[in-house]
Amino acid sequence: MTTETISPISLSIRRFEPAAKQALRLRAAHNRRSMEEEARQILYAVLLKAPSAESIEPPNLFTLLRGHVEEVGGIDLPEFDRSEPQRPPLNFD
Repeated sequence: MTTETISPISLSIRRFEPAAKQALRLRAAHNRRSMEEEARQILYAVLLKAPSAESIEPPNLFTLLRGHVEEVGGIDLPEFDRSEPQRPPLNFD
């Protein structure tokens, strides 16, 4: 963090799942922090250390598909006979 003055804010989280609240409570206890401090540290880690949304390139379709295919060991597609057209050419007359 920087040495800038930190202004206090109040943040309420509605509809927070009980399981998530329990996980936050356990994580805070494990790290010997209050739940408020633990939530603050989580927010700092996610918002200040992660790349900004503007710097993240959107994934391209080829990379996404290749990742899925490589997970299952690849795909062998049959070869097509390209010596003749598969269908007659379109006629625009």
